[in-house]
Amino acid sequence: LQAAILLGQLETYPVVKQLKAKVFETYRSELNGVDGIHLQTITPGTEHSNWMFGVRFEGLDAKVLAKWFIDRGVETRPMFYPISAHKHLEHSFPIKRYPVADKLSKETLMFPSYPELGNDQEFVIKCIKQARALSLSE
Repeated sequence: LQAAILLGQLETYPVVKQLKAKVFETYRSELNGVDGIHLQTITPGTEHSNWMFGVRFEGLDAKVLAKWFIDRGVETRPMFYPISAHKHLEHSFPIKRYPVADKLSKETLMFPSYPELGNDQEFVIKCIKQARALSLSE
């Protein structure tokens, strides 16, 4: 059964990969250069997986922003938590602060990036820009 599911997914993979690439390129082209917004950089010679699209809102609390977005009908997900936040890993990693990981976790949200996002992406981008503009004027 699992092999049959995988086979079906592999058959649609090229189309899904192309649609996801378009979603990510649209986000990048529309949000690149917006003051106070940082996007993941892609190192030359590498290929982004286009799995999740994160936006860092410099100096803002992602938890507060997540509520603002959900009030407008845009679902987000939090950035991955730093390893120091995972108490079950205390035995493997000394619990100390990792300032860059802490900042990324606190200021970054993941936005919808499913292949069929289509025209809804325009609304998401508009909300991202609006959230950043509102917070800059406060």
